Amino acid sequence: MALQGPIKELGLFELFQLLSFTQKTGRLELKTDSRVIRILFRNGNVAYVFIPERIKEHLVRTGRLTPDVASSLSEDNLEKELVERGILTVQELRSIVASLGEKAIYELFKIEDGFFTFYEEEISPPWDIDLGFKTENLIMEAARRVDELEKMKTMIPSYDVVFSLSPEVEKKKFIRLTPKEWMLLSYIDGKRTVREIVSLMGEEFETVKILYGLLMAGLITEKKEEGVEEKVEREGKERLKELFRERKFREGLEEIERMKKEHPTDPEIPYEAGFFHLKLGNFKEAIAEWGEFLTLAPGDRRAQFIRELIDKVRSIDEAILRKDEL
Repeated sequence: MALQGPIKELGLFELFQLLSFTQKTGRLELKTDSRVIRILFRNGNVAYVFIPERIKEHLVRTGRLTPDVASSLSEDNLEKELVERGILTVQELRSIVASLGEKAIYELFKIEDGFFTFYEEEISPPWDIDLGFKTENLIMEAARRVDELEKMKTMIPSYDVVFSLSPEVEKKKFIRLTPKEWMLLSYIDGKRTVREIVSLMGEEFETVKILYGLLMAGLITEKKEEGVEEKVEREGKERLKELFRERKFREGLEEIERMKKEHPTDPEIPYEAGFFHLKLGNFKEAIAEWGEFLTLAPGDRRAQFIRELIDKVRSIDEAILRKDEL
């Protein structure tokens, strides 16, 4: 008789412990709303994990398969086809299934709803591959990962969150990251969700852990939805740049006065104002505006440039005042 029941009543941690303790051999099927997962056990240890979708995604990502060829392969006999068609050797297949399968098992322990059935029977893994995963070790590592993911939820509450590069990245002259961290950082574009980045990286736990580390280091920041006030402010700044390009400097200064009343502590406004005054020959006003910019944002990456510009403009202003003395 098969061992079966809702996952809510017998959690996967308890189920795996039971199969390990009783040294069962057979096939475990986990059914959720969206998928069916099959795992083979031998004497209480995990012998094989059927993960056809993950294998195909991995082979496409690593250039071993094209998307068209991957979609043409049958998921029911994927392992058989991969070896018979010369795409992988049995040893390569074993290595890939071991790596991806272990991560897949860790993710299973997050499942809280669904149905399990264990069939006690002789097993025949593809190509007689036996992963030999010690179930006790899998349980301990899965528990550790679940705890870590819970901790990281304080910073990454949802996989629908979008991150963008922090302004701090541009200020840093040197950033030491691992190749995987650099790869993940290249996917941060202010548009991709955490879920999409996990899909690109192919490893959920490692990806979330790297994201958490980058957040704690201040290299990335959560992108918030733009509110009405932020939208008005952004459009005002875009309007300023447009007026500058069209050489409508006086009109631009009128816009700046309005923006200053609404956003008195925004350093971008005096920064832009200085250039409008400079174009009109108002050197003292330009210097005053840039002085305000430096007060509001002394650590800005443009601060040194503005300090040098102030010195040059001040020299020109003094030279103009002295022209009649010569």
